[in-house]
Formats: sequence, C-alpha cells, structure tokens
Amino acid sequence: MARNVARLKMGFYPLPVSEGANLRQLLSFTGPASVVDPCVGQGVALNLITQGAEVRRYGVELDAERALAASSTGIETIQGNTCDAVAKPESFSLLYLNPPYDSEIGSVGNNRLERLFLDHTFRWLVIEGVLVLVIPFERLHECAGILSSHFTGLNIFRMTDDESVRFRQIAVLGVRQNVRGVAVEEARRQLQRISPYGSFQALPELSPGACEPYTVSARSSMGYAGEFSWTPCRTIVGRSCSQCCGGGRAHQAARRYWVPTSPNLGYNRRSA
Repeated sequence: MARNVARLKMGFYPLPVSEGANLRQLLSFTGPASVVDPCVGQGVALNLITQGAEVRRYGVELDAERALAASSTGIETIQGNTCDAVAKPESFSLLYLNPPYDSEIGSVGNNRLERLFLDHTFRWLVIEGVLVLVIPFERLHECAGILSSHFTGLNIFRMTDDESVRFRQIAVLGVRQNVRGVAVEEARRQLQRISPYGSFQALPELSPGACEPYTVSARSSMGYAGEFSWTPCRTIVGRSCSQCCGGGRAHQAARRYWVPTSPNLGYNRRSA
C-alpha cells in the first residue's frame, strides 16, 4: 500500500513544517553559501531549513507545477529528472535530499531510489559540506555504504510529526569527508546496528538541541560553474522515459547552466 501511495504521489513526501523548523535549529550558517535540493518539490523544505540565512538556493523538480511553485519562492529551479542532472562536483555547502521512496526495476536487480539519488548527488557537496537526508528508517542500511565512506559526524533522528511517523521517516545529518580504512567498516557496522537490526522507536527524536548545530561554512568564493544538462536515461536502468522523467520532456529541454560568479550572489543563466 505504501508503495502504491508513493507512486500516486510521484514519490513526493513534503517535509512537515514542524520538522523543517527542527532541522533549521540544527544548522548554523556562517556566511554566503550555495545550497541545493535535488527533489525540491514546491520549495517549502529548502526555504524552511535555510530561513534567515544568506544563501543562494537551487533545486531540481520533476513535476512542472511544483517546479513553478518552487521557482516563485526565489529558488533557482530546473524542471526535469534529477538522475539526468549533472552538476559540477563540490559546488554546494549544503545538500538537502528527500528522495522518492520507491525502487527502480532493473534487468539485473532492483535498487532503491533513495540510495541512487544519494549516490548521484552527494558529490555536489564541497568537502566539509553538510548533508541533510530524509528517508524511511528501513532504507538506512541501503545507504550505509555511501554514508560510511563519504561522511563523518553522522547523527540520525526519528521524526515525530504524524505524517513522518506514518512513513517512519528519519533525518540523517553528516559532514562530507573522504573516509578511509577501518573507519569505513566501523561506521558501516554502526549504521547497520541501527537499521536493519535496530528499532525506529529507539532513535532519538528530532528536536531543537538534539545535537550540536552543524556549521554550513561560507565559501571564500562562491564562483562555480554548475552545469545541469539533460541526457538519455542511464541511471534508472530498465525504465522507460515515461516512467523516470515524465514522458521524456526533460530530454527535449535545452541545456541550462547555472553560474553564480561572485560572493555577492551574482547569477547568470543561459540556454544553449
């Protein structure tokens, strides 16, 4: 039933306002920064968790109406499939990711979209950039390999809003680092002790003061070339265009470029 609901909603589970307010209390912004939400929806969550911060907000959204709504809030939004979006690595100081809750259907095996979206987007974060990942509790162990190899300072919290409890949502916060050696296996074991072998109810609640705030560092220079271009479906193996990117409309879109050029949040967008 949950999977059918997910598909009817295109995997869209908007973050409850109360949970966004709690997450905001766990983030400390030190100056101008670029932040991104690869599944931005209407932009509510990204605006909530960055409220009052001096940031440039970016998003990708599959649904055209939701993309328009996000854009109307001031988020620089591209409408299309995140799995076909290519951004320059290490472009953003904060990645907020609430991916679709579903599986891809492949010829070899099925992969969870939560893991695929994380694998596709975590490289967009700068080293020491902050990840905020919202997923169902049961999917944590499938993301454990990426989290243990590329993030430190991990904290995992249970969400308590009625809708969050219904889908057993958790928030995973961490700092991007290159993790090596025995530290990777130790982190993986710790994550697997939580899921699948642990208990959702045993997790600490997401609340203000649940941990020391994560510092979202200002960039000394915000200049970067973040290219978002639409390419044939390669990441979602075994799905037709209509299943993974809305009938191929994204494939027909012109190539777009995002180019913030200076610390004063200058912006230039062009189409080719």
